[in-house]
Amino acid sequence: MRLLLLTAGLALASTASAAPSCKITNYGILATAKAKSIQPAPGTASGQHRIFDKVEIKTRTDRIPASLGVRFGVQHEFRDIPKGGQVTLHVDHPEITSPGGVKATASESRKSANSNGTSWGFYDPSELIPGKYVFEFRYAGKKLCSKAFTVVKQ
Repeated sequence: MRLLLLTAGLALASTASAAPSCKITNYGILATAKAKSIQPAPGTASGQHRIFDKVEIKTRTDRIPASLGVRFGVQHEFRDIPKGGQVTLHVDHPEITSPGGVKATASESRKSANSNGTSWGFYDPSELIPGKYVFEFRYAGKKLCSKAFTVVKQ
């Protein structure tokens, strides 16, 4: 009887789906690229997202110069996110005042489970704020993975 129960338990365990997860595969300063589009993003410090074809890491580092045109970020893999599910990107950062006068110390947006890269860029002088920037990926309110960067004055 014990053997039968143990075998049934193993069968149930093997059919359970894996928990959603995330792995940072690379990080640093990105290669120069032109955005393919710019979209409104009300939950972010700048109020907009620049969409790029890919995130190509040029220099692996977590120390980032605060300089116009610099982009930094991570390459990542999301695993076992249910079909149609989205991952929340939460970025803690120093207080940034947007050109419109809105102050923020965090930004949030949604990412497709198929996304494989995330970046932050400095496009306006108001964004050149040194300090700690932490990218945190969440699913259903649970942290999947994170990466911290230190932005330094040039």
